[in-house]
Amino acid sequence: MHCSKTTYQCDSTELLKGWTELLNHPAWRWRWFVTLTYRQSVKSSSAELDFMRWLSRLHKDRFGARYRSRGQTLNWARALEYQKRGVLHYHVLMGKTGNLDRFDAMRLWETCGPEEWIRDGGGQWRSLPRTGFARIYPYDPAQGAVGYVAKYVSKSGEITVGCDGVTCTLLREPLLANARQAQGVLTLVNHS
Repeated sequence: MHCSKTTYQCDSTELLKGWTELLNHPAWRWRWFVTLTYRQSVKSSSAELDFMRWLSRLHKDRFGARYRSRGQTLNWARALEYQKRGVLHYHVLMGKTGNLDRFDAMRLWETCGPEEWIRDGGGQWRSLPRTGFARIYPYDPAQGAVGYVAKYVSKSGEITVGCDGVTCTLLREPLLANARQAQGVLTLVNHS
C-alpha cells in the first residue's frame, strides 16, 4: 500500500469547498452512499479494523482474491462521526462497485464485527456482532451526499479516502497545483 500526504492551509469554509471539489471529481465514479453504525461505543482503532475487514471482503467479492496484485480496488471516501449518544459511525461514498449487491454488503457489515456481549432493547445480555446496521443507497449527486461527507472535515472530523492508482494520480495533480492555498493533511491511500 502506498500513501501520499499533501499539506495545505485555509479556513473552514475554504476547506469544505476544497473537499467538496475533490469528492465531486468524476474520477471517483461514485455508485453508493453508505452509513455504517455500531450497537454501542467502540474504539476508533477497533472500528478501523472492522471497516477494513468489511472493505477487504467487498474487494474480494468484486475483483477476486488477488485484487491487490492486479491493482484493482474500490474507490471510497469515509467520514467518521459520533452520534448524539457518543457512538462512532461512518458515512462512506463508494465507487467502482460494479455488480456488488448493496443488500449483501449491508448484511456483511451487520455480521463482520467480532461478537461482544451487548444488552438488547429488553435489557437482556446477548452475544452479538459489535457492528450495527448498515444502509446503502444508490449514489445520486442531486441528493448532496458529497457535501454531507465533506462537512465532517470542517467540524474537526476525519475523512479518509482510498483509491486505485489511476484515480489517485488523477486526483493528486490538481491537489498539488492548489497546495499553496490550503491547510490540513490529506492522505490518498493507493491500494494497488
